Amino acid sequence: MQDITENVVLAYAASWQYRALDPNGYQEYQKGHGNFYKLTFAPTFRASNISPFFTRQELRLFATWMNWNTALDSYSPNDTLGQNDFASGGEWSFGVQMETFF
Repeated sequence: MQDITENVVLAYAASWQYRALDPNGYQEYQKGHGNFYKLTFAPTFRASNISPFFTRQELRLFATWMNWNTALDSYSPNDTLGQNDFASGGEWSFGVQMETFF
């Protein structure tokens, strides 16, 4: 996380995973192995401490880019990872998160 001001922070995340999936015959899932990549950029807005009850209020917008090997495309015939129109190659995900600790 990179502080820009007291109330604005830029969060970055990057991950890489090697997946070796072996469902052992569960629901027609297929074996697959390959790489999975994920990059996230998330500008975060923080409120000042307004009471001892809420010690960290944050509102975060995020954009995540994911990519994986084609060997993982046919893992499951029953969900998104196995649909005919679902294939490897950069997918974007966007969202909003809110966080508070007390």
